[in-house]
Amino acid sequence: MQPMQFRWIRLALLAAAPCIAGCAALQPEPRFARSEPPPERTVPSSPSKRLPTWQTRLALELRRYLGSPYVWGGTSPAGVDCSGLVVAVYGAALGLELPHSVAELYRVGKPVERHGLKVGDLVFFRSRPASREPDHVGVYVGRGLFVHASPSEGVTVSELSRRGFQDGWAGARRLSIAPEGPPVPEGDR
Repeated sequence: MQPMQFRWIRLALLAAAPCIAGCAALQPEPRFARSEPPPERTVPSSPSKRLPTWQTRLALELRRYLGSPYVWGGTSPAGVDCSGLVVAVYGAALGLELPHSVAELYRVGKPVERHGLKVGDLVFFRSRPASREPDHVGVYVGRGLFVHASPSEGVTVSELSRRGFQDGWAGARRLSIAPEGPPVPEGDR
């Protein structure tokens, strides 16, 4: 190499050094990093004096699943589908056995009007308007929010007022509450 070319290469490297060092110092965040949902869209994190004990246990169990990936047929924080989330959280929080099927869950409990929802109610949706049966379920957590396992987002908190959920609303069900214990399916009372 000729001395003049060597100087240009050396000068170019010296000029680029701060840029190279600056880029190397930047640590990009992982593409799918978990982040905490905004405060207005969270599940209660501590027991509330306003909620009955069973609802508090349910809310704490739902919180444990937030951020879990969607896995068809799954029922654990490692991977869960929408009906599997309902089965898992009601089972762990209340010892209740529920069917792992949206259509069967839709027949459990009593129908509830949208304006009368309470924490713990199951909310149902149709992704296809022509469908008679709902194909998605979540758990209402108050303030117009519900927790569900979304195929694209995993377990997340969503607003009932969001257009897709408003348009696809199929109904809600409330599990009956035994005076001394957890909710029981209406037909089992």
